[in-house]
Amino acid sequence: MLAEANTPGRGSKGAGRVGRSPRPVGKAPTHDEGTDVSGITWGAMVYTAEEAAQQLDADGVSVEVIDLRTVMPWDKAAVLESVRKTS
Repeated sequence: MLAEANTPGRGSKGAGRVGRSPRPVGKAPTHDEGTDVSGITWGAMVYTAEEAAQQLDADGVSVEVIDLRTVMPWDKAAVLESVRKTS
């Protein structure tokens, strides 16, 4: 499990969600589906987790990346579902 605090500007990949509809607070999207390991993260570390998931996939390890988006409230159901799936 990976959890890391948001560091402003770190890992930024462009303009983000400019012009898109807002996402609901407290609902964690799954960025990558996986079956071996759950990577739980938020903020700028989502990009790092996705890159790590790609590298591990090349080694035959399937990583599911969950983006908490918020830690208060946090999507406990999404985290538990992912951990059950990958444990």
